[in-house]
Amino acid sequence: MAKAPDEMVWWAIEGDPIKLRGLAVSLNRSSNYVVLDTPRRIYLKIQNSEKQFVTGHVGDHNLAVKRVDDEPTHEKAPCGKYVIDVAQHTEGGGGRGQKKCKSCQTLLQNAHKATISDSVNKAMEETAMSKRFRPTGTSPVAVPASITVKENKDWAEKNGEVIVIQGPTQGIDPLDFEALAKDNRRVANDLLARASWYEDTAEKYEALLKPSPAVQQAEEALKLAQANEKSERIKQVEALQKMLADGPPASAD
Repeated sequence: MAKAPDEMVWWAIEGDPIKLRGLAVSLNRSSNYVVLDTPRRIYLKIQNSEKQFVTGHVGDHNLAVKRVDDEPTHEKAPCGKYVIDVAQHTEGGGGRGQKKCKSCQTLLQNAHKATISDSVNKAMEETAMSKRFRPTGTSPVAVPASITVKENKDWAEKNGEVIVIQGPTQGIDPLDFEALAKDNRRVANDLLARASWYEDTAEKYEALLKPSPAVQQAEEALKLAQANEKSERIKQVEALQKMLADGPPASAD
């Protein structure tokens, strides 16, 4: 049965990863429904009447496109993109050959750090309160500031620094959308800047675990030399076997 012009249909688009990435960015900017699969394939959900737009746009990027009958199973990643496999999109690697999504990594790290920070702050507040007051019926005893500073220092030495980001400012008029937007954007930028710094630091540590480019080139050269040597040995063995099979030349009478 023919589909109506306004009915939504699915297209599978495949080809060069770089060109495919460029097309996906272009389609997302136009608020199209794009599902990321492997580096060489994406899916597009669009009205049936947009066939000419799809084929023309895909052709401009020298990619292949075909209609698919079944909707691909997909879900929404933390970064807001639709993907076939959230785990592969977020962490990278695996059979799909994907690189990890830095936006997802940053958002997950921020959420994890925020949870830890809240737990630590709550625990430290409860500890401070318990030491600041005696049981009911006795006089409150203030804890000297020097003790609190020492406790914080001891915590940092044992467990690492607690990263604190100032949250949205209190007291802003709830109808002042511009001020609220700027203040929340400030918090987001602070979190992203911190997370990006730690991510870059982690990548540099990871780089130290890998062989240097010179060593990698030497290893490749060694593998190539070993392969060439094996090939040469096989030729030498075959030549020797042939000579033994032919035997020595007959004596001249």
